[in-house]
Amino acid sequence: MTKPRKGINVRFVVAISLIVAVLAVVIAGVTLLDSPAQERLRRLDERRVDDLRSISAELDFYWTRQRTLPSSLGKTLRTNQAYS
Repeated sequence: MTKPRKGINVRFVVAISLIVAVLAVVIAGVTLLDSPAQERLRRLDERRVDDLRSISAELDFYWTRQRTLPSSLGKTLRTNQAYS
């Protein structure tokens, strides 16, 4: 009869190594990535910047055509649609 080995089993070492690796990846992911709320705020900020750029372009187009600034943004949109 063979005696059971005393010491560390290779499967045990591999299992512990995999658990440590998975935990390290999860912890790194959580610390490196922003929270979902932060990501949502970042996307909203990007959208606001895009909207402001669009308004700026429309005002520039209006100024180029009319040589005056519009009294309201709605007037700018209506005028630019007429040129489309």
